[in-house]
Amino acid sequence: MVSDRKKLSEEEKEKRNRRKAKLYKHNLKIAPTEPITDNQSTAFHSYFQGKNVFLHGVAGTGKSFIAMYFALSEIMSGRAEKIVIIRSTVQTREMGFMPGSEEEKLAYYETPYKQLCAQLLSRDTSYNLLKEKGAIEFCSTAFMRGVTIDNSVIIIDEVQNMNFHEIDSILTRIGENSRLIICGDFRQSDLNVVGRKNDKSGIEKLITICEKMPSIDMIEFTAEDIVRSGFVKEYILTKIDLDYD
Repeated sequence: MVSDRKKLSEEEKEKRNRRKAKLYKHNLKIAPTEPITDNQSTAFHSYFQGKNVFLHGVAGTGKSFIAMYFALSEIMSGRAEKIVIIRSTVQTREMGFMPGSEEEKLAYYETPYKQLCAQLLSRDTSYNLLKEKGAIEFCSTAFMRGVTIDNSVIIIDEVQNMNFHEIDSILTRIGENSRLIICGDFRQSDLNVVGRKNDKSGIEKLITICEKMPSIDMIEFTAEDIVRSGFVKEYILTKIDLDYD
């Protein structure tokens, strides 16, 4: 992705201005957001210095919130054309038992991102509006074959719920001028709950690979980074103290 520190061509400047104008005419403005913890500060620094980031660690530490803030910052500034959110709909591997069309089944998994957009853009309908304008796309790992994702911010969320084949199929789809934000926690894989013999989480392999890639910064969030609520922090600290998974 073109860095602000590099001189932009007139054509690229015009593209950015057109992207911004498409959103500003709907009065969408991102709320100022600052990191709360030291590890959040590290994530902010890495991302806005141009690195891809892998945010991993315990629940309630703001990983998805931070990822959405980074991504919205890119499209609101015109630096990216769209946000692509990818996650594995683990429970819907038995989707046939759920009512509704495939699109309706997948819509359940979009709820957290609708809430995040509403919070960051101060408008309840902002996610749907951005989706209608092609500025946000939500995908299941089942639909990644054969695509190339250019000029986008790609959020791979709940990566612990993907097997390594799924992860590999996403990472080999990343095209030119795209940024990558990965979020997950190896302690929380739903694949174990589903109970498929050959469906093992690929997050540990992914961590090993990403640690060796200079373009990706790994930021680990601990219980001390929990910001969701005092109760969640107390619960997780107690669970860790008792050595319960």
